[in-house]
Order: sequence, then structure tokens, then C-alpha cells
Amino acid sequence: MGCFLEKGRQAQERQLQEIQRLYQVQLLFEERPDAPSAQQVYEALRGAFGRVDLVDGDPSLLCFAIPAYTVPDGKGGQLPVKLLLQQAHPFRQESVDAQARGQFWNLPDGEAVLAGCQYEVTFFDMMAAGLDHQRRGELLMDGMDAVLPLYPTCKAVFMKPAGKLLTLPQILQEPVSREDRYIWRGVNARFFRIGGTQSFVVDTLGLSVLGLPELQYKFQGLDPNWVVGHAYDVAAYLYHQDTPIQEGETVDGLDAQGRLDPQVQWLCHRGQALVGPAREVVDIQPGEHAAQEF
Repeated sequence: MGCFLEKGRQAQERQLQEIQRLYQVQLLFEERPDAPSAQQVYEALRGAFGRVDLVDGDPSLLCFAIPAYTVPDGKGGQLPVKLLLQQAHPFRQESVDAQARGQFWNLPDGEAVLAGCQYEVTFFDMMAAGLDHQRRGELLMDGMDAVLPLYPTCKAVFMKPAGKLLTLPQILQEPVSREDRYIWRGVNARFFRIGGTQSFVVDTLGLSVLGLPELQYKFQGLDPNWVVGHAYDVAAYLYHQDTPIQEGETVDGLDAQGRLDPQVQWLCHRGQALVGPAREVVDIQPGEHAAQEF
């Protein structure tokens, strides 16, 4: 009996971990959008991925298997990951908390944009946590690019694990390469002032859901915009490389004009995030600008 219960707990833990690592993309609307048919979504995804299998044609929650992306089934075989599309349902304003609303740096009127949204269409992956991080990022971005044209009245897109709000024009006109779409859309560099001090924290959200460590800087005497730019550069490095930053290694820092300088090396430590949610981070110490409170 004890062994049976242990297996049950392990299964529950795996399911919980899978749920926690879902990447939910919320398409937001001012008015309820028209729902594309299962056939329309199927054709859009097939254009992006080639072969696509319709698993469930329930109009309210469409489910498609993507055979080009597989993960081990635990029995020596492979299972295709799935992409799901939950059709229009009321958007709960309270689902985006105050902390997330305070980090819409890429969209200055983000609070007003969000306030005008009444409905959402939710797009997410399933069983994809076992994919290599680049493959999963590619799956999500290609899926988004396939689905978005089916919803021309989309007002904004909320990348839930990153807490990042983007307008449709920002996505359609994004100034990055295809390879960097995930960093542009799916990673958010946040900025916090440490109360009662002249020190700041910049950290990221959106890497840990792919199994990568997030980034964190505790600093003073540096332009926060420079640090945010550095965070995106290092996030792109982590995303594109197969060798993680190890304890005690260094990364190129910034010179007095805020430019990357290989002559300036910033020390890295592995640790836990100072600001929630709880997650592993690479804590990058910006030399003489490291905050003294820590």
C-alpha cells in the first residue's frame, strides 16, 4: 500500500509540475470575438507545422497534437506535444495582479489597454515541458504566429508566465529575428526600487518556465535601462546556448556609456530570487555598482 501511495504522490507531483510549466498566452479583446472553426485552426497550424492531428474538436476547447515535437512517454516511446485553444470567455481583470501591472515597461499605457479588455482566448501547450528550451520556444512562437491572424480584433496579448503585455502591432512589427521572438515576447525584464535606499533590482520572468535559470541584478549607480538591456542580452545568450552560466563564472559587463565591454567582467552566482515568484536565478554582480545592502 505504501508503495502504491508513493507512486500516486509522484504522479500528482509530475502533473503539478507540468501544470506549473504550461505556457499560457492570453489573447485579449474589448468585445467577444468570432470563434474560428476547428477546420480553420487546423489549417492554420498545419501551415506552421506540417502534419497536425485534431485530438478534440470541442468548439470551446480545441486540442491538436503536433507530431514534429515529441517527448518521451516513459515507456521507451515518444508522444507528440499538444497545443490547445480555449475559445472566447470572460477575462477576469483580477487575474493580473498589481505586481504584474506595475511591470508593463514595454507598454506605457498597458494599464489602460488591459482595463479595456473584457474577453480572452487562451492558447497554451501541454506535455511540452520535456522539450529542449529552444524547441519549446519555437513551438510556442510558431503556434502564436499561426493563431493570431484568426483573431483580427485582438487588442493585446498577455504572456502569462512572463507577466508581459504586448499589443498586436508590437508583435506584428517586432524588431527582432525569427530566432529571437521568444526573448522579445516571452521574457520580461522587471525593475524594482529597494525601499529607503538608492539601490535597485532588475530581474527576469519567462526563462524558468523553459527550464532555464532567471537573471537577477542588485545594483546602484547604473542607469536601470542599461541593466534591463543587459538582462535581455544575457537572456538571449542563455536561450541560444547549450552551456549554462556556472557558479563563479563571469559575463561581459557594461562600460561607462552603458555598452557591452569584454574588458569589464561581472561575477555570477547561482541563487534564489529576491522578488517573487520563487525561482532559481543567476545573480549577476555588476562590479563596483553591486548594491551594498546584500
